[in-house]
Amino acid sequence: MKRISYFDIVRGIGICLSVLGHCCITELRSESVITQSLYDGIYFFHMSLFFFLAGTLYGKKGITKMSGAEKLQYIRKKFCSLGIPYLFYSFGGYAIYVVLKKKTLSASLIEIFTTENHIFHHIWFLYVMFFVSIIVIFLNRKMRLAATVISGGAFIVISFLPGTTLISLYLAKYLFFYLMGILYWEKDQIFVQNRFRTILRILLFAGMDILYVAKYAGVPDLSGFPLIINRVICCSFP
Repeated sequence: MKRISYFDIVRGIGICLSVLGHCCITELRSESVITQSLYDGIYFFHMSLFFFLAGTLYGKKGITKMSGAEKLQYIRKKFCSLGIPYLFYSFGGYAIYVVLKKKTLSASLIEIFTTENHIFHHIWFLYVMFFVSIIVIFLNRKMRLAATVISGGAFIVISFLPGTTLISLYLAKYLFFYLMGILYWEKDQIFVQNRFRTILRILLFAGMDILYVAKYAGVPDLSGFPLIINRVICCSFP
């Protein structure tokens, strides 16, 4: 598959912002409003951007249907690239915790396979990307559109349910963005006119972002605008 330069550029910017966000440690954020605002702005959109791009690249492959053997091969490939690194770091880290008696074996296994309270929380990305990638291959083109609406609705409902697990929120949210990426490339029938497609995507992405800000920042405020601007940029790709 031929590489698309502007995808690489956007992905590179996303990686740089991710590194910058991790540099904004708690001590720096507590001492500077600017650092805290920068941190919030980056974390409101950078992971959604990665899933959107991943979905767009999947859509570019033009995969409409896979045979049983092709699905197994695809799952094996994703397990090697995403599952094995996740399990390697998880079992390696938790083995130390079990030996030092900081965690029980049963508790460790639960945290590894659910990611809840995982000692390496930031590798949730591998876990979620693996399952999102697998879910998508079992959806045909018509089902993807329905799944986009369902996953977006599920994210809205789950966001306001008491006792919601973080992984369920992540799976619903990032499945939505992954599927949006696929739909963006495939130009589904609901998005026939380019202008209408762009406006609708901006509204959908901005709405999800404002919801996220409202949930975790109390009320929508200026810190959500970098996220909305990013959506405009994503939806403006040729």
